[in-house]
Amino acid sequence: MSIVDRVKLWFRRWRRKRAFEKEKSPLREFVYLDEVSVFSLVASRLGAIATEFTDKETASLQSEIKANISAGGTGVAKAGLDSRLTSGQTQESQVVRKSIVQTTFKEFYEHERDSLAVRLVAEDGEVPEVKSLDDFDSKVKGLESGGWITGAEKLARGQLVEAEVQLEAENVFRMSAVVSAIQDMVQDDAEMFGLDGNEGIVQLRSISRVLEKLLVGLVPVRGCVVDYEVAQIGRRELIVHRGLLNQLMSTEHVSSRPLYVVGVTEQSLFWKDIRRVLFSNARFRVLCRISQGGLQDSWTPVKLFQVLQSVVPRLADPLEEALGSGAAALADGGEPNQSTDQKGQLMREALVSYASSLADHYGFNLTEQDSAEVDLLAGQHCASFGTLTERRQAFGAITSFLHERFDFPREPDTAAAYRGVALNDAGFRYSGQVSPLAASEDVLRTAASARGRFLDSEFVAIYW
Repeated sequence: MSIVDRVKLWFRRWRRKRAFEKEKSPLREFVYLDEVSVFSLVASRLGAIATEFTDKETASLQSEIKANISAGGTGVAKAGLDSRLTSGQTQESQVVRKSIVQTTFKEFYEHERDSLAVRLVAEDGEVPEVKSLDDFDSKVKGLESGGWITGAEKLARGQLVEAEVQLEAENVFRMSAVVSAIQDMVQDDAEMFGLDGNEGIVQLRSISRVLEKLLVGLVPVRGCVVDYEVAQIGRRELIVHRGLLNQLMSTEHVSSRPLYVVGVTEQSLFWKDIRRVLFSNARFRVLCRISQGGLQDSWTPVKLFQVLQSVVPRLADPLEEALGSGAAALADGGEPNQSTDQKGQLMREALVSYASSLADHYGFNLTEQDSAEVDLLAGQHCASFGTLTERRQAFGAITSFLHERFDFPREPDTAAAYRGVALNDAGFRYSGQVSPLAASEDVLRTAASARGRFLDSEFVAIYW
């Protein structure tokens, strides 16, 4: 390589390094990216989308040598030699990059970063000092503009949010994936796995095939937000940064609940092995678009199952019960069951908790007499925990009593949500079995305090 070529190569590398340092961005590695959503969002905001990016470098070196020799005789003859030597060297390097979705996402993210409904605060940002609730109220506007708090009422459908979450697949997908992986192994030698003659596993194999049809290539996921929780401060429900929340809890009585970003992803759009992403409780950043405004108490991971319940309930109910019994059989692992008396006591507490939740939801107060009658009904139906039908009848009796006592609209979805929460807090599995630890009052209180709020969203990107 000549000296000239070396100089040009050095200059080119220096110029690239300088441009890189000038436009340096945080490292971002995608594990999931919805290309259709990215291009659609960019087109709606910025219009035309570039399909190619061209970097062109051109260098030329020209040297010219010119000589003229002439000779002349007296009057007649003249001879001349004109020589022109041109030496030229041109080098052109052109790199054409297809407009891949990461580049488009970067452009879109930088354009929308400051207008996200929920956004990450700078890692090196200093948490504002809040000494009391009065001090908090006086700084609300500044805290909202800085991204430290967000009002739940401001979360509208279609807005974009970014959060750092501990990501995992919903139990229904985890169960389907695990059963699909082991069913071939246990089919030949079930005794080796200790599952010989287990009817629940047989049911689970059948349900797994049904779930594959209901999920249709979709993966329901949830992410527990790492840096934010939900708190009721005054009359507002707020998403509050943990740094602020810890300050308030040290001086005021403020309770909080976990915040979950939930939604359905497409299995084919994961760029990494889905087991590495969703089965390790790893932390990722997610960019989502809110699909249901506000915060929810529950959500339905399998959307087609909800449709099936409304269209063909006779088919959905046995499916739900079989799914629950199979999952419980897999999770029990041979653990001893709770006694009937213990289950009855937990069922009674679940029924009473359900009545209290409905009262809070619809805004009516239970008097001492009302509470006594609810407790009496709960005692009469506390043994109805064995099957899905029995449990629904027990909770239906509580609902009917409250509806006769207070005039509130019948909303099956709301009743089902609070029924599920009450049973879950009591430690009941779908099969009617109870976790051995669920009999502990401390565990019940912990489960109740851990009840989270859900932000139902459409996942655009998952990265770290």
